[in-house]
Amino acid sequence: MFIRLPLNNLEQTGRHSQPRLVNSPVFGVDGEIIDMILRAGDVTEFVRLTSNELQRVTEDRHTRTEEMEAEIYHGGQYIQELNG
Repeated sequence: MFIRLPLNNLEQTGRHSQPRLVNSPVFGVDGEIIDMILRAGDVTEFVRLTSNELQRVTEDRHTRTEEMEAEIYHGGQYIQELNG
């Protein structure tokens, strides 16, 4: 039996489901593989946390960039005042 799972069904359900890369063989009594088990799971929380972390890091870097720009500007003004 073969069941096709969507790689991302967010549009259908509002949840992120992706097949996990865990395939488990099922062996028969003769030791031959008779079936495979593919585990699919909900990764919505992982995707949400990853997105939130990326946004936080981006905001932190933007803030630090603004601080550095201000330091450079004020340092330039200070040098101009000294050279007067």
